[in-house]
Amino acid sequence: METRLRYLPAIGTVLIVVVLLVALLWGGPRIDWSSAAALVFIAAFAFAVAATLRYAVGAAEPDVRPPGADGDTLLRSRLAPLVIGIGTIGILVVAGAVIWGVSLIREPRTVDPSVYLGIFSSVVPVFATWVGAVIAFYFTNESFRQAAEASGATKGDPSDSEPITSPTRMIPFEKITHYELKPKDDGTGLEDPGGVDFSAIKPLFSATVSRIIILDPNKRPVRIVRQKLVPADMPDDAKLSEYFVHDQNASDAINFKTIPETSTVGEARAVAKLYKLADLFVTKTGGAEEPILGWVPDDRLR
Repeated sequence: METRLRYLPAIGTVLIVVVLLVALLWGGPRIDWSSAAALVFIAAFAFAVAATLRYAVGAAEPDVRPPGADGDTLLRSRLAPLVIGIGTIGILVVAGAVIWGVSLIREPRTVDPSVYLGIFSSVVPVFATWVGAVIAFYFTNESFRQAAEASGATKGDPSDSEPITSPTRMIPFEKITHYELKPKDDGTGLEDPGGVDFSAIKPLFSATVSRIIILDPNKRPVRIVRQKLVPADMPDDAKLSEYFVHDQNASDAINFKTIPETSTVGEARAVAKLYKLADLFVTKTGGAEEPILGWVPDDRLR
């Protein structure tokens, strides 16, 4: 249906041209300019309705439903432009017809102009009532839902004021399953995270541990390795560099931030939401150069 609606404006344009050419060039009595103007007006109205249907009901691209969107939301997103568009076109058509009709009246008057004005005054409220009734019917519940959500947001979550260092939120350092980078044999620094053997990381995963934190000797996070992102065909003797080059693992492994130990759960949630993080680390003042006191994964912020 949507694929066919996509071509309505083009079909309408072709029909306009064909109708006008037939009316103006057919070998019968020549059409006068006022009749030609009427044809153009009618054809333009048909084209406008076709275009409204195409853009309000149909779509050039396949419909992709956003996360959390339901059928009612999608219906409202298309119903509003459809109803308002047709209502507006209807009012403009009636107004144009009245103006055109009044302009054709000549002396001596055979039709009182007030007749046209009466028609306009009677028809316009019908369009307005129809648009208002449909919009009100479909959007009243949505308004109530948004008001309820706004009220809940104003009240806030009571847990927002909870300290982030609460035992139910922060995993203390001594309980974090981690791998500590070792100094290089030549004493020039630490081993590269990509050069770590996967065989040293894999045994750390368990039924309750799905993320391994790679730390430097100063207890600062360097990388995060997630079990769910490990390629299924990754051999045990591989280096972590093979993990980092897979998909978006390299950027995901450093997608974390530090927050001060005085933070509340609400502040931590705000940071995680702002930067789209799944991991936060707690330090004394929130500095990334400080040793971590604990770790707050995203499932402890819910």
